Amino acid sequence: EDYLAYAAQNNPGLKAAFHSWASRLERVPSVSSLPEPVFSYMYYAESVETRVGPQRQRFSLRQSFPWFGTLGARASVAEQEAWAAYRRFQSEKLKLAYQVRKAYSEYYLLGRRIEIARSTLELLGGWESIGRTRFETGQSGRSDLVRIEIEIARVTDALRALEDSKASVAEEMKHALGAPDGIEIAFPGVMPEPAVIEPDTVIAAVLSNNPSILAIDHMIMREENALRLAEKSSWPDFSLGLDYIDTGPALDPGMPESGKDPWMVSVSVKLPIWFDKNSAMKDEARAKIEMNRYERKDTEGDLRARVEKVLAEYRDASSKTELFANTLIPKAEESLAVTLTEYEGGEADFLHVLDAQRLLLDLRLEMEEALVKREIRAAELEMLAGKTFRPIN
Repeated sequence: EDYLAYAAQNNPGLKAAFHSWASRLERVPSVSSLPEPVFSYMYYAESVETRVGPQRQRFSLRQSFPWFGTLGARASVAEQEAWAAYRRFQSEKLKLAYQVRKAYSEYYLLGRRIEIARSTLELLGGWESIGRTRFETGQSGRSDLVRIEIEIARVTDALRALEDSKASVAEEMKHALGAPDGIEIAFPGVMPEPAVIEPDTVIAAVLSNNPSILAIDHMIMREENALRLAEKSSWPDFSLGLDYIDTGPALDPGMPESGKDPWMVSVSVKLPIWFDKNSAMKDEARAKIEMNRYERKDTEGDLRARVEKVLAEYRDASSKTELFANTLIPKAEESLAVTLTEYEGGEADFLHVLDAQRLLLDLRLEMEEALVKREIRAAELEMLAGKTFRPIN
């Protein structure tokens, strides 16, 4: 849980998705506001003489007003784009949680493999001493000793390969966490508490919570609002204007209203006469609605297939975990104990002991692998469902 919290605060990919969402949010007020008013100034290089005096300069102010409901439609389009960006941010957050859990589990498994390999070498070292003593005293042939030496060489080489892979596996985990260079991450000592997976619950959660589906839903609503906005384009926009003209005194000082500055109010209308363009905008919005609806069906089908595949792998890993823990490992421990007793009584040779010991260690490692596979598949199901299936403490 600490790793998940750290990754949520430091992973650069998640930060990028967050700022993408934040930038979409900031578009809403900008697209739903009126256009900026236009101020203009005109200076008459040569004054225009009028009855009341010469016109010297003009000040104008213009404000455009889209058709009723246009600004609301623009805001709705931007809001749905922001919601879709938020769902993509959610998706990145879920993917990050999956990557952290996967990297954590694989790093844990590597640690257990190294630990088991070292334990095996320690056991083999003890058996090598026994085998050498028995060979030197004539109690056994050299073949037992050679077999032990071969096994030691094999396990030593496997341990070297495992230790060489530590850096790359640790780097995957540091990348998911967004951890700085130079930091050392210890092998995890325990696996997370297992998830409680019920297939019907998982499938229902995927279809209702998956961010990819929800993002498409918002894009459908976005295009529906874009269609409403396109329909508004068939209606005219208006502009209101205000003009003020600075007028000097008339040539005749006795002229009534000499030097009076005139004010004018104007109204202009933008005529949407290019019907083909407006019709194309509506057709484009309708086509995008249908595109997103079909994309939703396709995504839903892909998710169903993926969930079924992951569920099958999860059930297989769970079944193997129980088989190893409840049947195979206890049987292997019993077999080793019996073989040791027979060996001490001279009824079994050393190779049988070695094989029984190796079988037990291999089964323990396979159980760890099954546990890790179960955890990774559970994490994948949580990513697809957009929720956790672990007990809440």
